[in-house]
Formats: sequence, structure tokens, C-alpha cells
Amino acid sequence: MLNLAQIGQIRDFNRQYVIKLGVLSRKTYQTDLTWPQARLVIEMGLHHLNTPIELSRQLNLDKSYTSRLIKQLVSRDIIVKEPSAVDARSINLRLTPDGDKIFQQLNQRSNQQVQALLSGLTPDQQTEFFTAIQTINTLIFPNKK
Repeated sequence: MLNLAQIGQIRDFNRQYVIKLGVLSRKTYQTDLTWPQARLVIEMGLHHLNTPIELSRQLNLDKSYTSRLIKQLVSRDIIVKEPSAVDARSINLRLTPDGDKIFQQLNQRSNQQVQALLSGLTPDQQTEFFTAIQTINTLIFPNKK
């Protein structure tokens, strides 16, 4: 079991990484989206999630909060709601053309952010960083594909 000092170092890393990523910033990747709104758009674009339930589960968000985020993005013409062809009680979501452009921007800027984060490291250090991330993912998210 880790001692409190070790746990404190993990928590310190988490805080610093959140700051480095800009999670606490009002706007995400030079857009006018909040971090939760941007995450929703990114998840829709990357994983083709198309229902509120899928998004809520993937992002580990309360269903009502997910619903509010969806409503905000619908009002901004970033996503649209459509009735499900399979279940009349359900809705499907999709990115609008503007939403897809925003997704592409977010995805590109996210990649650029990681590249910038690692740009000061040597190639060997970048490989070491990547290996550490792989290890963390394997240990913390063993079922992730």
C-alpha cells in the first residue's frame, strides 16, 4: 500500500496535469466551448457515440448534466437530435457540419498540445513518457481496448 507521501505525489501530478491541459480554463483549445462541452464533441467524433446514455456512460457524467450539455450544443447548432429509428422513446445525436469542423479543430489542437508538451524532451525521453502512459493505461484501465 502506498504511503501518504506517495499518494500526495500522485495527487500533485494529477493537479499539475489538469492545469497543463487547461481543463480549468473557461475555453477549450481556443474555442468558445467549455471543457465538458468539448469532451462531449470529441467523444462523439472519436467514438461515434450517438445517444445521451452512451455519452453519459463514456464520460461518467450524471444523465441530467449530460442532457444540459446536449441542449447547449443543440442550441449552438453543433449537434442535432433525431428520433431513433429503432426506439421511438429514444433519440440519436449527430454532429452537424459545423460540429464536425469543431471536432476536427479540437482533435487537431489536442494532438498539438501533446506534441508541444513533449517537444522539450529528447526522443528517448518521449519514448520513456509514452511507455509510462502505456503502463498507467494497462494498470488503471485494463479493459480499455
